[in-house]
Amino acid sequence: MTIILEDLNRTERSYSASHDGSGDGHGRTLAIFDPDLAGDGALVRELRALGVEVSIHHDPFNVIVEMATLPPSLLVISSVAWGAQAARIIAVARERFEVPVALAIERTDDPADFATAIVAGISPLLDRPYRVDALLAALRQTASRDLRDETLSIGDLVLNASALSAHYRGRRIGLSAKEFAALWMLGQRCGLGVTPLELGAVIWPDRGTTLASTRTLVRRLRVRLAEAQVKLSVTTVRGIGYRLEGCCVESCAVIAT
Repeated sequence: MTIILEDLNRTERSYSASHDGSGDGHGRTLAIFDPDLAGDGALVRELRALGVEVSIHHDPFNVIVEMATLPPSLLVISSVAWGAQAARIIAVARERFEVPVALAIERTDDPADFATAIVAGISPLLDRPYRVDALLAALRQTASRDLRDETLSIGDLVLNASALSAHYRGRRIGLSAKEFAALWMLGQRCGLGVTPLELGAVIWPDRGTTLASTRTLVRRLRVRLAEAQVKLSVTTVRGIGYRLEGCCVESCAVIAT
């Protein structure tokens, strides 16, 4: 207990003294997990002036403590803090405390490094260095967003975007993040075509991709479905791209769980 109290005393929180709802922040709270961000810098001061309560965290333990005691309106995780601990925080934030999470990345970062978070629907993606207008927009966006996980059901195939999991007749299918992203998009277009460019834009966001890499990914996805004996197939449609066959539109539904 002594160790926990000492850690709590080190929690780097700096809340605004203003609670009158003035400014663009309207009393919303923002937590940022970024070891490189100062708790008393210009960004924090400007957000405070706009009525946003801000807490800056350099330690993952303190982020979880805040979510458990005073959940923020939005949690922002910096790419600087990315790793196994950050991934765990995302899971705890969304599944236990229903706190929306945004990811802040540098322009020099490769989005593929954060594929698991992106495909799971971590949104919005923010630029780092941070911009006040972007943070305010993210707060407004999350204020009205449904925080429940989204599940896509295609007959006996069930995809869960938050867990990046696919199950067929109760059995889990082992898919990589990119394979899951491709199957999710194909599933959303039940029986309709998806172009290679559309697939690439989802699977490799903000990065160019080649037709060969898309073909390789689709080939791997076909193998995974065949191994799991899924009664669906990804077919090539001349002049269009790819299509998920074997599902009827009536059997497909996006379900909020």
